[in-house]
Amino acid sequence: MDAEIRRARAFIWLVDYLLPLPLTAVMYLAWAARTGSAAFAAYTLALGLTFGYLVPGIGTNLLGLWRFSGPLRVGNYFLHHGFMYAPWLSLTLFVTWGEWGAPGPVQAATVVATTALAQGLVSSLHDIAGVQAGVIEIFNARAEAGRCPEAVVLAYGHVGFGLFGAAYAGACLLARAELVAGTGPGRFALLVGQGVMLMGLAGVPYLIKERRFIGAARRIPRRTPPE
Repeated sequence: MDAEIRRARAFIWLVDYLLPLPLTAVMYLAWAARTGSAAFAAYTLALGLTFGYLVPGIGTNLLGLWRFSGPLRVGNYFLHHGFMYAPWLSLTLFVTWGEWGAPGPVQAATVVATTALAQGLVSSLHDIAGVQAGVIEIFNARAEAGRCPEAVVLAYGHVGFGLFGAAYAGACLLARAELVAGTGPGRFALLVGQGVMLMGLAGVPYLIKERRFIGAARRIPRRTPPE
């Protein structure tokens, strides 16, 4: 097995299988300590968790724009897919949040912008490793042309993941004041739903751009993972 593939597989096992559950607990405690709000700490994770199950589930099992291989898989994506998003989105926001409490307009814009940049970078690196390791298949024009993993992922990654990061940060900023002040479970669920809708809208440009590949996962045979 090529050394690059071995490194990619080791990275994927670390970030997608070993770290998500313990990191979820760590991020809950970290946000609760920083903001003094258990509700807001739970929201940063619940938003990523819901998004991580819903949007990739639609993109893989319904639209067939990409698919995944490996253990713990349901259909074309993973049983723990939400936990592959929740703690990492929460961690990125935690890093870009800064040390202040309630943000003003300039600080809020800075958080949205820096989260977008950070998420665009780290998620693109993740998908490049996933394609190299043979656990992620992307269906787009560059993949169809046989381009390298970096080219395939960067056809959407830095912009698409950046938009998801910006929408996630914006949703958390909008929900923060209400959650810190205290709210009931019904309102909490509504805020999560609104945040997921905002993040889902961020994926519309990708859906339009790659519309001719909708259903590709059902038309193209599953490739054999690299040895």
